[in-house]
Amino acid sequence: MDIESIRRDLAAFADAGTEVAVGESGGDASFRWTVRGSRAELSVAPDGTVATQSGNFPTYAQFLASAQMADLAGIARAIVATMPSEPAYLDLNAHAEPPLGERLEGCALDLLTRLIVDDSDGRTRLVFVTADAGSGKTTALRELVREQADKYLRGEAEHLYLYVNAQGRALARFNEAMAVELQDLRISLTYHAVAPLVREGLLVPVVDGFDELIGTQGGYDDAFGSLSLFLEQLDGQGALIAAARSVYYEQEFLSRANERSSAGAQSWSQWPVRLHRWTSEQVREYSARLLGGDEALIAQVDEVFAPDSVAELRGRPLFVKRVVELVSLGVEIGPGGRFLESLIDSYLGREQEAKLLSKTGRPLIDSTWLREYYIELALEMWRQETRQLSRSSLREIAELFAGVIGLDGDDQRILVERAPTLAFMASAGPLGAIEFEHETFLLFFLAARIASVWEEGDCTALSQLLSKSDITDELAAYVAERLEVRAVDSVELTTRLQRVASSAFLRREQISENCGALFVALIRTFGNSRELTLDGFEFAGVSWAGVDVERLNLRRCRLRRCDMRGARLSACTSEATTFEEPALGSRSRLDIVGLEWNRDVIGISWSSEGGELQVVYEPGAMREALAQAGLPSALSGAEDDPVWAVEEGVGDLLEGLARAYERANPVCETDRGMEALSASPRWKGLLRALLESGVLTEEARSARGTRKRFFRCHVAPPELVAGRLVSAEVDPRVRDLWSSLAATT
Repeated sequence: MDIESIRRDLAAFADAGTEVAVGESGGDASFRWTVRGSRAELSVAPDGTVATQSGNFPTYAQFLASAQMADLAGIARAIVATMPSEPAYLDLNAHAEPPLGERLEGCALDLLTRLIVDDSDGRTRLVFVTADAGSGKTTALRELVREQADKYLRGEAEHLYLYVNAQGRALARFNEAMAVELQDLRISLTYHAVAPLVREGLLVPVVDGFDELIGTQGGYDDAFGSLSLFLEQLDGQGALIAAARSVYYEQEFLSRANERSSAGAQSWSQWPVRLHRWTSEQVREYSARLLGGDEALIAQVDEVFAPDSVAELRGRPLFVKRVVELVSLGVEIGPGGRFLESLIDSYLGREQEAKLLSKTGRPLIDSTWLREYYIELALEMWRQETRQLSRSSLREIAELFAGVIGLDGDDQRILVERAPTLAFMASAGPLGAIEFEHETFLLFFLAARIASVWEEGDCTALSQLLSKSDITDELAAYVAERLEVRAVDSVELTTRLQRVASSAFLRREQISENCGALFVALIRTFGNSRELTLDGFEFAGVSWAGVDVERLNLRRCRLRRCDMRGARLSACTSEATTFEEPALGSRSRLDIVGLEWNRDVIGISWSSEGGELQVVYEPGAMREALAQAGLPSALSGAEDDPVWAVEEGVGDLLEGLARAYERANPVCETDRGMEALSASPRWKGLLRALLESGVLTEEARSARGTRKRFFRCHVAPPELVAGRLVSAEVDPRVRDLWSSLAATT
């Protein structure tokens, strides 16, 4: 550990406005600083042992973890006290895909722990966790954090996880989100000290709602800048777990992070983890735990999830838990094709008949009005761009609502008093804030209001709603379902979306992306019977699965990392529209005239039926895949664009290198999967050309206690292969690379 690194660490703990003095005494490095108004001293011997006024420590890490610095034991006690264990917790299954390595499988908590234990490869390890909505992602992460705190207090662990809730924070900056979590734990540690602890491997932030820190480019640049600055402070050390609702946000982050890494600002490697739903056996095991092994009740749970109409929700812990609870209470879940609606109706009926009663025992409110109350709560949270409301705000809403429906006196008081404990609501944080216990319930009720405003045709009000936050695929689907029930005109709804997208001024990109999400959900649900034109729509990570549309004209639209496997676009046209890294498959159809494969399609991912997605870099392979999807420009008989003539095998090496840089930057020749590239007889010549062109630069970094040679890429990874086309619009350094490779052939 060098002196400057220690000085930087201590400065994060020192009082504001003070400096850390550095000196030398008898061969030991000495440090003096001020903390809480008192002088502190430290000396570090050449062998790494640490001496302070209050005692000695065998290692610098133990000193940082001690009570006089970070007090990790105190943090662990605070975590255990504020984060109760989930009753009858049943772990999820998961799989991970290390960079260029073999797939790992196991239970979620064990797998995440394994990925964090060994993170000293000279790059900050970014573990991305994704799962379907309601699949227990937040519960699993909180269980991971609490379980680790227990282990630390028992002396069975050397690091802690710090849970950082970024969900629903309006344009949250990472440092702000960390500061709030530290304050809620009631500890003296400030967010300034988190980076040193992460670098030393003592603390691992677990960011839930990571997508809130990425969001829309333009609207969220400050939030991403804050997160990016934190990663720079880690200097290629430590680890961070980030959970998001879809892989799109993982890819969006990596794209932006690669821009920063290419400038030498960050060093990271990406490890994606996908959480799976419970299997049928796990659903039965959970039901048995909560229902005391009662086979009759367990059979009722099985019966609820038996229909094919609920296949999408089967195995998602959120819905399994709710069904088990209702079955245990003897509440019948009504029939119907819309499972979530039936589930919510069952809860609303129970609240009406058993909980919201007057002093004389009569129901205070019917389920229709109770549904409207939840809609108002969801709408208020959406307007405030938060997922939480203070108790005073909740009280005001309940009082106003009681007045609207004619409740007064004792009846109004009962509704107001019971509002925080009604179904779907939960406490949030030590100050008593209230939130929906899961985002799915918030989105379900919010969808009703968005659908109403959209149907009524108030484009100003609709624009205001769409400017607040991202419309997820889940929310868009709920909105479309509400409109399907009302049998509205989908063409007129599309026209209204176009008006909103065209007239947007503030948060234009946010509104345009939300219009795109709503349109896809609408067309998936209704189909189209007439020709439609979209102008200026953005589609950011939207799933087009199940969409079958004809005569759709796309003008000045942008589709960014959309999943189009199974989407069918027939007799469509494109003008000044780009498809950026769409995910395609054998059932995709892109019959779009005017969409040029080598100009308007910027990279693709491809998967065969049931296979894993693979990024396609090589221009010829990309054209072949697009031709298979029916893209006219890829099917045309025109001559292929000229390509640079290089030695056989060089293109394959560059494609392998591009795949490596998609998952880490910088990379090392000894990385798993890189050995095959560096063993090639053409590798040395290619590496020399990469360095001479400026595409790569060399740097030395410490990895697992030794100095190793790393290579940092300064261009977007897909350009490494796309540059093979002579006409490709790529970074000049990539053009120079291919030109030099061709000259030496």
